[in-house]
Amino acid sequence: MQQAPVEGVPINYSFDDAEAPTTRTTQYFEMLGNRAIIHDGWKAVTFNGRLPWESRSRYENIDEQQWELYNVQDDPAEAHDLLDGKSLGDLDDPMVKKLIELVGMWWAEAGRYNVLPLDDRFNERLLARINAAGPVFLSHTALKGRYTLRVAIGNLRTEREHIQALWDLTGRACDELRREEGA
Repeated sequence: MQQAPVEGVPINYSFDDAEAPTTRTTQYFEMLGNRAIIHDGWKAVTFNGRLPWESRSRYENIDEQQWELYNVQDDPAEAHDLLDGKSLGDLDDPMVKKLIELVGMWWAEAGRYNVLPLDDRFNERLLARINAAGPVFLSHTALKGRYTLRVAIGNLRTEREHIQALWDLTGRACDELRREEGA
């Protein structure tokens, strides 16, 4: 299997000169359907509508998400969306033009770094990985001879149907342990 290249810009120049300007002019971001790009002091960002305790986006289609635009040099706290109250159909508006430029750059970066296709199905993807791993998450504890099911979802808040799937996984894992032990 070929190793994917490590992407990025070295930062060692900043060790010698803390005041040196950055050598990275563009940074893109995507996680669970949330997207952003920063380029030359401008930032475009969109929120997919999924709060941490929810498992799905509020949007059926990724194109329904609203982009915001910030000049992070003038507004580093991102307190003033420069698109607020503007019509995205006004192609003569310089802020709309800037957004179009940045969103186009975001899609180019996403393609370049293999982010596509976008997939914001959080719990479904996680449970599929757990199901595929099977008893890998089971471990025997020498202390008191107990078996422990470790599921790699931490304190995840999840919806009822996903709790049922996790419960079913636990039952299958315990059944497999009993078979292995000859019970």
